[in-house]
Amino acid sequence: MDFENQRVTVDGKRVDLTPLEWLVVERLADRSGRAVARAEIAQLIGKDNVPASDNAVAVHLYNLRRKLGRDAIETIRGRGFRLKL
Repeated sequence: MDFENQRVTVDGKRVDLTPLEWLVVERLADRSGRAVARAEIAQLIGKDNVPASDNAVAVHLYNLRRKLGRDAIETIRGRGFRLKL
């Protein structure tokens, strides 16, 4: 991950992330191994200070897992999500 240039590379290939996906990856990476709560992700990707729906959070996480690898984001039951890259 190249945070300065907002780039992610998986298996030597650049992965294009949307701005909201990048925000989620950045937040997960900032926590370095600790869980980020679903509510925090919802607030991060929401609009006009209104948290995104649970479905929107699930869709963003699904898309990130598809792009980064199925095991890149770990679900920690009752706590949230953690980046495993």
